[in-house]
Amino acid sequence: MCANAHGLERARQLLELFGGQTWQEMLPLEFCRAPDETGGLVLEGCDLVVRSAPVRHPIPAAAYRAEWKAWSHADVFSGDSQPCPELATLARGADLRIHEATGAEPGHSDAAQAGQAAAQAAARGLMLILEDPGQNRNALCAGVRNQFNGPVKVAEDGLPVEV
Repeated sequence: MCANAHGLERARQLLELFGGQTWQEMLPLEFCRAPDETGGLVLEGCDLVVRSAPVRHPIPAAAYRAEWKAWSHADVFSGDSQPCPELATLARGADLRIHEATGAEPGHSDAAQAGQAAAQAAARGLMLILEDPGQNRNALCAGVRNQFNGPVKVAEDGLPVEV
């Protein structure tokens, strides 16, 4: 598990609270702290490089960029975040921008902001994440179209994503 210091501490507390160390089906967890600087290296393997950046949210949070070397492909996942320069820098040139679209309130983005961020980063595609499954998906995608011309999908359980 990789997160900022706040996130790691909360994860450890939850595991302790729910007895996670004793779960028979639990995979072993390794904890690593996400770098505080934009583009900081989280993980580097033969075919994968993962970088992170701090993002704007009331609870400290981070975005991640996975770069698949063999395919010259990059995906950026931001989770909860309002638009910010750190995320814009991390997402520059990504093939797929995965961005939450729960509403324009502190620490969050709406669909239009996600579309604008994807366009500014020159992303090739955008996937919206929703916290409310009742949100009108067609209206959300229409709101993005004023900002972003690339393909747009709304994430849902089991949705295949081509990398």
